[in-house]
Amino acid sequence: MSFPDPIAVFRTEAAELLEQIEAGLLDLNVNLGDKDQVDTVFRSLHTLKGSGAMFGFDALAAFTHHCETAFDRVRKGEVPATHDLVGAVLEAKDHMRLLVDTPAGDHEAASEALLANLRRAVDGAGMPEAPAGPSTTRYTIRFSLPQDAMANGTNPLGLLDELRDLGDCRVVADRSAIPPLDELNPVDLHLSWTVELTTSEPRSAIDDVFIFVMDDMQLEVTEVQGEPQTSAAPAEAEAVITATDPAATTRKPAAKGPATVDAKAAKAAENVRVPAERLDELMDRVGELVIAQSRLSQLAGGSGDLQLRAVSEDVERLSGELRDTMMVLRMVPVTQLFSRFRRLVHDLANETGKVIELVTEGETTEVDKSVIERLADPMIHLVRNSCDHGLETAEQRLAAGKPAAGTISLSARQQGGEVIITIKDDGRGIDKDRVRAKAESSGLIAANASLSDQELYQLIFQPGFSTAQQVTNL
Repeated sequence: MSFPDPIAVFRTEAAELLEQIEAGLLDLNVNLGDKDQVDTVFRSLHTLKGSGAMFGFDALAAFTHHCETAFDRVRKGEVPATHDLVGAVLEAKDHMRLLVDTPAGDHEAASEALLANLRRAVDGAGMPEAPAGPSTTRYTIRFSLPQDAMANGTNPLGLLDELRDLGDCRVVADRSAIPPLDELNPVDLHLSWTVELTTSEPRSAIDDVFIFVMDDMQLEVTEVQGEPQTSAAPAEAEAVITATDPAATTRKPAAKGPATVDAKAAKAAENVRVPAERLDELMDRVGELVIAQSRLSQLAGGSGDLQLRAVSEDVERLSGELRDTMMVLRMVPVTQLFSRFRRLVHDLANETGKVIELVTEGETTEVDKSVIERLADPMIHLVRNSCDHGLETAEQRLAAGKPAAGTISLSARQQGGEVIITIKDDGRGIDKDRVRAKAESSGLIAANASLSDQELYQLIFQPGFSTAQQVTNL
């Protein structure tokens, strides 16, 4: 039995995290006050940094750390989110993808330039005046990890060290769950901990310590009022202790033996990542099965054996259902295609100085995966042309009585056995006179040739045809 390459698995997960980061940044750029998006971007950066370090992508981890720190400051209210900051992290995100794909490359100069841009964006955002002195808060933290935590690579000592880094810390281990020596498995974890922490860091810093194991563990955090206590929980206390102030806690139910449901594993079981080539191989086998089933039907039709006919009908039904299931497995929502254009339109708006809004409809329409891949490049070309040629500048639009912001619409809809994808902009439209002049000068049509508007418009699809008066990078 072959096992997946862990580096390939990391790259797949990193690609998903980078997509989450980009989507979160683009959403934040629309509403800079959206704290949920700030948290989403921060957590994705934090996960990417930690995973990169774990798999040996040290340059990625070090670079991502700076972006994570910038968003941590936004999250803590030290600096506001700005369009410049979002733009700087978007550019940094592109560089992270490069560090994932080619970790051995020479990226130092590019990294320094991007980090300098990030520092300028953070400094330009401004900071509120520092308070007269840091205030401290005292917390009681009680936590326990799954029994197989150490076998799965979690080191509880590392978590305790991170808590100690936050401030004055007193740790007491609860040994009450340790079994007798003859029943003890040395790789199992039976300890839980009670921690008294006094820190000037925000409450979110405690959550960040447990961010990678939050789904599997039992965690209770209570803000303590009054003077520090001189004693911690007794050694024989229960693994999870009821908080004195339930409203001030983050708590998960106590584990009850092997019947406890592993929430993270259950969630992961909802989706299984399968390489596309395996689906292609399975589709080939299904095709061969349908052919064999057709031959069996012919043989059964010419036979008087009723049992053979019954078996043939069962095989025909099952192979048909299997074929239909395989077709559905290859279908993906068109939102996977449309989502790519949010970043493209954002960058083109900055590059052209235009105000551009992207509107999408029918994102749940499903298309075969191979079709999605083949549509991407031509659609990118069409959207770029809409931004460059179709939409006017804000000044031109206002002079023409239009809103300052131009709109590009992407829509998808099912029509019979086809999916209709439409790309539309509300710009100036196609200049027929310029198209005709260009076609005549290029020898595509004769001078003064009689063409309908539709025939004239079709000329723009000729290779290399452009009415642009000067060449730009668009």
